[in-house]
Amino acid sequence: MKHLGKNMILSIICKVIMIVTGLIVQKYVLSSFGSDINGLYSSITQFLTYLILLESGIGTASIQALYVPLAKSNWDSVSAVIAATKQQYEKICRWFLMLLVGLAFLIPCIVASQVDALTAGLLTFISGLSSVITYAFLGKYVILLTADNRIGIIYICDSVLTLLSCGLRLIAIYMNQSIIVVQSILVATAVIKSIIIFAYVKKHYKKLDLKAKPNNQAILQRWSVLVHQIAGLVVNHTDVTILTVASTLKNVSIYSVYNYIYSNIAAIINTTFSQAILATFGRLATGEQKTYNKVFKLFESFFYCILFAILSTALIMTIPFVSLYTASVADTNYILPSVALLFCICQMMNLVRVPALITINAYGWFKETKKGSIIEAVINLSVSLALLPVLGMQGLLIGTICSYLFRTQDVILFVYRKCKIGWMSLMKNLLLNFSGFLILTLAFFFWKPIIVTGWIDWMLKAVGIFVLSIVMLFLLNYVPRYKECNILAKKIYLKYEKRL
Repeated sequence: MKHLGKNMILSIICKVIMIVTGLIVQKYVLSSFGSDINGLYSSITQFLTYLILLESGIGTASIQALYVPLAKSNWDSVSAVIAATKQQYEKICRWFLMLLVGLAFLIPCIVASQVDALTAGLLTFISGLSSVITYAFLGKYVILLTADNRIGIIYICDSVLTLLSCGLRLIAIYMNQSIIVVQSILVATAVIKSIIIFAYVKKHYKKLDLKAKPNNQAILQRWSVLVHQIAGLVVNHTDVTILTVASTLKNVSIYSVYNYIYSNIAAIINTTFSQAILATFGRLATGEQKTYNKVFKLFESFFYCILFAILSTALIMTIPFVSLYTASVADTNYILPSVALLFCICQMMNLVRVPALITINAYGWFKETKKGSIIEAVINLSVSLALLPVLGMQGLLIGTICSYLFRTQDVILFVYRKCKIGWMSLMKNLLLNFSGFLILTLAFFFWKPIIVTGWIDWMLKAVGIFVLSIVMLFLLNYVPRYKECNILAKKIYLKYEKRL
């Protein structure tokens, strides 16, 4: 548990740096290169995401396979799993590179009438090179550090290199360099990251033997994980692909601005409350079920309070943010409150299942839950394609909401049934926190929307709304359960007093 707090703090810092620098760079890309280039880059990113299917669940399956041998310091078993992972990633790297070249020829054909073919092709290839470097050199080490609860070093490395990359890309834009030069800087930072992580692992894992006999049996769960990944790609990444093919790059650009906000909010929450603590829950899952359930319920209550405070603030402050962010862009209208609302509901439906997904990952219940992920993908595609001709972008978002709604209740009920946890506490948590979210958004999104005059004004009002959200949700959670909360607070205080 000693790395838990540090990992969570580092993950928040890392994600905030990534979001802020990403927004800054995207703003200058929009103003310097226009909505078409910004939309093209978003489309390329989504197409590259499909190539990640080649990874076929190896990462998640390998992490899950490492929990027990790392807990027992069995380095022969650890080395065998990492050797198998290394072997598979080398195969993936070769296939990824071949498909990347093919994609570099395909995308210019799709956007031929909107962007120069050579620019589209080179941008595609350069954007995918970072993934090639990851599979060739970095992937196996990231898996080891994640499973061993040392993911903090990755967060530190990412934070520093992201700041460096942002500065260099802004300098390139200021010097009127092409979008190709601007994106090439990301490849250079990927190489630097690989060197740093390699040196760290070499120093701290002297017992690791990459030449050990690969234990491919240990990562057989990869195929069940792959089903989840395919479904996740369909649900989370088809909207941009559909808009690229069936609409314009300007609409893709509008979608990407709102998606950047909410996907990064989801990324912060997932990184902080999922990735950073997954190894801790993985270790707990090897112990008594009663202990796991107690920690799970405590975590779930805390998580929902923070989640709904963040989502309340996000929805209220989205339109003021977009109005400032796109003020210098005149080629299309980005102010769409209905899109902001639908994106927020999407992430709400998606993120309330995070505690349940952590449990599924901790216990390795991938095979048992893959059927629901397939149904989720089918719902998403069918509803989205049916509503696209009628509602456009909003129809795609409604399709995503419908699929999330099904899948979220599916995984939560599965985990509660499997772990033998009573579901009344869950219903109470969701009802109390959603009530607070509803009150706040009715007041400041629908009735009296927030108006801002500049970035400092926006930041001050965002902090104010977040503090108000936290206070309201804390009171809503505390007052009906003050006896339970007081008992818990006393237990935490006694534990802390003993350490002193």
